Amino acid sequence: MNSKVAIFILFVTVTLSSPFIKVANANSIVCMNSSLGDYCLELFDDIAPVTVTNFLSYVDAGYYDNIIFHRSAPGFILQSGGFTINDDIALTEVTNNGSIVNEYQLSNTRGTIAMAKLSGDPDSASNQWFINLADNSANLDNQNEGFTVFGRVIGNGMAIIDSTSNLTRYNFGGVLTETPTINYDGGETINQENFVFIDKAQKLIEDKETATFQSNYLIAVVDAGVLGIYNLKFKLTEVTPKYKFALDLSLIRKPSIDSKIQATFDSASGLLALPSVKLSDETVLINVVMKLTDSTAYTFELLSIDGQKY
Repeated sequence: MNSKVAIFILFVTVTLSSPFIKVANANSIVCMNSSLGDYCLELFDDIAPVTVTNFLSYVDAGYYDNIIFHRSAPGFILQSGGFTINDDIALTEVTNNGSIVNEYQLSNTRGTIAMAKLSGDPDSASNQWFINLADNSANLDNQNEGFTVFGRVIGNGMAIIDSTSNLTRYNFGGVLTETPTINYDGGETINQENFVFIDKAQKLIEDKETATFQSNYLIAVVDAGVLGIYNLKFKLTEVTPKYKFALDLSLIRKPSIDSKIQATFDSASGLLALPSVKLSDETVLINVVMKLTDSTAYTFELLSIDGQKY
């Protein structure tokens, strides 16, 4: 066993032995592709079931695709869910499915996601949500019967959120009084690309039969030998000159009892073998082989697909 693999096994063994590793499907995961990078949210299905169901209904319907971050309050919150802007810079409201009941239980601490609502109406949340940039519990937990926290940003996602909140803001009037912008100095005509978009919001679906690739994540139930069997998610981090994937430690799950083993990791060689990877209902890759190349960043490099080297 080479030193890279040995270090990888040591670190992952400690991680997998944690009592905080969740059972499969314990919480829904939604990943968002934004103008500044990709990040994922873990939703608290059991703690705020009505709110999570409501949020996922917008995700599944595609209503959170091509929306903007319309409000940035540095050191406080970053808000979205309500609007998109077309090529003519015309603001369009996201379809509103109606208000839901307040489910406040958890504090509005940094990195959590909560529902926005109308002042003086605790049960007025609908489509807009915000991410807490700081510990706002002293404020948001104690007004309007508390703002419902229903998830959290996971992995290194807060780096993307912080970068977004640090962008220069401009007042365009109406609901766009604190709007973050990209490469805009206030002098020239603003274009669509000057706004921060969420291009795609997608719930990660764990297939019980085969590994899948969704929203830049390779998802598989992996038999890792002495490490055990786990549902693992590898984020695509590079495409040139090689395809590279990093194991996301924040998304490690124990597989459900009816899930099939979809990949094997050989600790002696550092090879991860996946008999099939479903890209879509029409496209499936065969015999995908990856190799552990960086044990400290948990990075795997694509070696071959169906015998063809990459």
